[in-house]
Amino acid sequence: MAKTKKNHSDLMRRRSMKNKSVSKFEIKVNKQKHHVLGQKLSKYDRGMPGVSKSKSIKKRMETLLVEYQKLNKANQFLDHRVDEKEKNLSEDAKAIRRLKLSKKNLYNLNDDDDFNYDDDCEDDDKNNQLTHAGKSLSQIENFDDDNWSYGDDDDDDDDENKGKISGKIVAEEHFGGFMKAKQDKKDDGEGGENSGEVKKVKSHADRMAEIIMDSIIKKNQRKREKFEHLKQVEELNANMKNVLPQLNIHLRKDGEDDGKNEKPDSLDIKMRMLHFLPKGTPSDRLKSKEEIDRLERERLKKSEEERIERMKGDPKVKGSSAVRVHQSADDLNDDYWLPENKRKDKKVSFAG
Repeated sequence: MAKTKKNHSDLMRRRSMKNKSVSKFEIKVNKQKHHVLGQKLSKYDRGMPGVSKSKSIKKRMETLLVEYQKLNKANQFLDHRVDEKEKNLSEDAKAIRRLKLSKKNLYNLNDDDDFNYDDDCEDDDKNNQLTHAGKSLSQIENFDDDNWSYGDDDDDDDDENKGKISGKIVAEEHFGGFMKAKQDKKDDGEGGENSGEVKKVKSHADRMAEIIMDSIIKKNQRKREKFEHLKQVEELNANMKNVLPQLNIHLRKDGEDDGKNEKPDSLDIKMRMLHFLPKGTPSDRLKSKEEIDRLERERLKKSEEERIERMKGDPKVKGSSAVRVHQSADDLNDDYWLPENKRKDKKVSFAG
């Protein structure tokens, strides 16, 4: 019996499909302080920091790294085409989805609303209708309104005006009424003076012509005013000599007296008082450096002489000890002896 040859590739494939054992060093276990009976284990009891870190790094590489590379760059190309980045869709599927999106934007459909391309033709009659004055033309069957009356006169049976449209309808309704303004209905009801008048709408060229004309008129007016002002200034300069004597009438010439005794102003009185105030005179003049040194030497010499005289006990010198006449008993020295002429003998008696 021949031995069967084992396919090692299939064996390796089956082994790789088995659950791989995860290393305990790559698992982090979050311990609980208290175990509650019947509590479901949360998904955060065990974690894999290595796997989480690798996922976060990959996510940052795809988002933050791309933003950092495009930082301070203005030449970015953003492709906003519908389903252009979808690689699984074919070109026909992309075209169909783009057409559906364009139709949805055209009819302002929400994402929840279903769009059926076959019903597009059926809804055209309802969505696209001609209206006039807020009403559909299909609803207006009889044109009995005053605005739709034919002819300028009220008599509809007149053969001359029969089949003709009045000028009012042509002016207001034909071509959107942009050539003339519509007549105000309130004026028609009140019967004002200007009820029959129709104001003409000015075109852009007419308005611009009016603006240009106003600017030209204002410019000419400013020139005219400036010319008149310069003319008046020249006249004043020419008549300056005649005007000066009139301005100097209040000035009095030397030797003339107008005979009016005006009271002096308080400011003039204060100015005169300040003018006649006595000026301060220096009592002693400033001495030179040589004079100051000489006076200092004399003062020191005199004080030295007085000190020597006081040491010698000369009574002429004030402050010396010889000048003092009275001495207390405490001031006497131990060897002091009173002279005989000043002694007084005192008798001591005892009471018997």
